[in-house]
Amino acid sequence: MLETSQERVELLKAGFKGKEIETLYLLYNGFTIVHSTPFFKPADINKENKNTTINQEAAPELSL
Repeated sequence: MLETSQERVELLKAGFKGKEIETLYLLYNGFTIVHSTPFFKPADINKENKNTTINQEAAPELSL
């Protein structure tokens, strides 16, 4: 089910939302969703720490 884009377009025209179509695709095609807990606590990047100053010139650059 939902193997072609035409089938998905028909569902969109019928009023289904994209997330609903994705869920149907996963259910009808036998996918298993595995949820795992993160290994680390995400950093709060919006939190300001007044005791720490970061110099952007001295910060290492990340290369992908």
